[in-house]
Amino acid sequence: MENKTVRITGSDVNCSYCGRQAKFYVDGDRENAYCSEECRQLHQKALRKIKKSLKWFFSGICASVLLLVAGAFFKTPSVSQYLAGSGMALLGITLILFPFCTPETYRKFGYVKSAGLGRLLGVLTAVFGVVILLRG
Repeated sequence: MENKTVRITGSDVNCSYCGRQAKFYVDGDRENAYCSEECRQLHQKALRKIKKSLKWFFSGICASVLLLVAGAFFKTPSVSQYLAGSGMALLGITLILFPFCTPETYRKFGYVKSAGLGRLLGVLTAVFGVVILLRG
C-alpha cells in the first residue's frame, strides 16, 4: 500500500495522537489523521512501543483472569478473597503499565487522552483489588 498525504478540509476528524482537529491523513485507508508532523512521529513511536509490549499486556490479562477464576472456585473464603483481590489488583496494574485502548477510542480521543483514560481505569481497578484483598 502506498503512503500518501491527503489534506482534510472542513471536517471534524480528530488527530490520532493528541485528539485535536486533524489537518491531513498519511495513509490511503484514511485511518490515521494528524494535526502536525510532530504528532505523526510521536504516534508512530507510540504504536511501535505498543507492538513491543503486547505480549506483556496479554500475559498480565491472562494471569489476572486465571486468579479471578481460581478465586471463584475456592470454598475457603480467605483464599478466595486473596485470589480474587490479587487478580483484580494485577489487572489494574496491567492497565496502568499498558493503557491500551480500542482503535475506536484512539480515533475519537487520540492516543494521549485514551492512554490517560486507560491509566485512570487501571488505578480504579487496582484500588478495587486492594479493597477486596483487605476487606473481602
